[in-house]
Amino acid sequence: MHIIRACARLHVCLYQSPLVAGADNSAPMLVTGFIVKAISQQTPSPSHNNTFTVELSCQTLLPRGDVIIISGLMGAATTSTTLLALVASTSAFGPAGNQTAQWQQDTGELRLQLQHDVAAHEQISFEFSLLNPYKGQDAPLVSVACLGRVRIWPSEMNTGEGNSAALLIADFDVASISQSTPGALLSNLLSIDVGVGRAALPVGSILYVTGLTGSDTADRVSITILGNVSNFSTPDAVWKQSTGTLSVTIAVQVPAETLVVLEFVMLNGRVPQDSPEIFIGCSGAVTIAPLRMHKAAGNAAPMLIAGINARMQQSSYVRSTPNNLTVTISTNARLANNSIFVISNLRGATPIETTSSGNASQTSALFSRDTSSKSMSDAMTSDRQGALDAWRVDDRIEVQVVWTAGYEVHIKIPIEVFPLEVYRLVFEVYNPVAAQVSPSITLEILGDVPVASVAVRTLPSILAPLAIVSTMDIASISQSTPNTGQSNTISVLFASHDTLYAQDKINITISGLRGAAAPESGWLGINGLSLAHTGVWNKEFGQLVVMVRADIDAGNITRFSFNITNPSEGQEPANISIQSSGLIHLEQVISIMWLDYSSCMLALLTHKNMHNICVATKNSVDKSN
Repeated sequence: MHIIRACARLHVCLYQSPLVAGADNSAPMLVTGFIVKAISQQTPSPSHNNTFTVELSCQTLLPRGDVIIISGLMGAATTSTTLLALVASTSAFGPAGNQTAQWQQDTGELRLQLQHDVAAHEQISFEFSLLNPYKGQDAPLVSVACLGRVRIWPSEMNTGEGNSAALLIADFDVASISQSTPGALLSNLLSIDVGVGRAALPVGSILYVTGLTGSDTADRVSITILGNVSNFSTPDAVWKQSTGTLSVTIAVQVPAETLVVLEFVMLNGRVPQDSPEIFIGCSGAVTIAPLRMHKAAGNAAPMLIAGINARMQQSSYVRSTPNNLTVTISTNARLANNSIFVISNLRGATPIETTSSGNASQTSALFSRDTSSKSMSDAMTSDRQGALDAWRVDDRIEVQVVWTAGYEVHIKIPIEVFPLEVYRLVFEVYNPVAAQVSPSITLEILGDVPVASVAVRTLPSILAPLAIVSTMDIASISQSTPNTGQSNTISVLFASHDTLYAQDKINITISGLRGAAAPESGWLGINGLSLAHTGVWNKEFGQLVVMVRADIDAGNITRFSFNITNPSEGQEPANISIQSSGLIHLEQVISIMWLDYSSCMLALLTHKNMHNICVATKNSVDKSN
């Protein structure tokens, strides 16, 4: 309907008619802006290639040459490039297969230049890929703008919800683990708290814990799991013993920001160990790289298996005499009050000043923390008496030693024993009546935190516990010739006061044969029964070491010989000695074996010295001849 107006001035009537709007962006009051501006991602997994999808639609025509700018993509690990590949639903960004964008990593900015006009309200979409950050983060604020003939100021994009939010990166915000006991061969309840962080764990994800080594639980496909994890997972977990890995399959999506509690029972191993490094990770639709877990302290440290480091030494190596046995102890776990130390195989020892209780004999011992030593090494290298004197008097406690059958003692310790501290236990015994090698002594701990039996380490030679020395009742030596430069057969005979057992790996050592011209150091042939056919010869020190290969009864005379070459010049005879290891014979000088004037004795005795030496040694006739 036309409205008639009167024009007072011209006295003319005009009809109102609509104006013709300009085309495209020239239409009056058309204000440009994005009406669709969405971005989403394919995966929240850290350090994974991530595909982003962008959808845009503008109220105005976007002309060729204008630049669309997406900013705020902070944290992406892809380095800056001018040729970031695109996959677009339109040719506005160039022909298919040849579409690129400019990426600036430090500002998180993506720029795309239009190769063709994009009509108003035309919806366009494109995809591009970036490398996700290596650690978790919240989804950043992402904006879109346009620069060129059409200028659109940056405005916030719709970044989607949940795991599809652009650059939302999954993580664990809590990861801790503890155990119920470090006792060897005990059932151990392991408790895990894991906080599912910014991203949900979808159905089919596998939550796994690795590094649980040291368990005696064999591989199983059905480990019962406890805790609220059962609300989200299948009923059972899978266990792999060799890698210490427990895997749980997610059956119901675990929402973001959920604290998951996982508990399960394992059988501790018998081999002592410190708590290993343990990791938790996730695989499947959401992948989270293994994260080192926070471990509880003390005995609650996961997969800590209690063990003890023990060494023993003695004060006397003489048969049938009192002997102080000193045990130096350090443990990796806290031992409760009234733990019982069981020391086994004190072969040949008998208690001193005993009292009887039933069928057992009782003596006493001293137990204390060793304040003089910072480590087991310090304790074993320090002077024994000096170390004992360094004990604080108030620290020393007297404990009962109960002797049982089979050379075994039980010692109840009424105080707690703390990890990494050094302790000493001293008790007195009567030494065995016969010489012997140090027996293989073991230590086991009974109580709330049991420790499996371990071998007690010993100091060498006469300090080794219950190593009782023997003597050579007979030890003689002779040679076949005193002539310079000639082959000389050295003959040795000996008789031990105690039986030499081959199983004790006994070595007979002859020392003092200095000056031989040959052979060079190395293996040397031996003639004789019960000994190895070769010995180890050291020319520089004139020393021969021969192993006993068959048992030699006490008092039996054993003969053996070997060949060397006399020196080219005369020399005075040396003191030649014999000793043994294994069953210890302390070093003693070998007597001269009188045979005849031409073999007057002592290896390497040369002709020009022979007369004087023979006269001096004529009365040293070996009684076996």
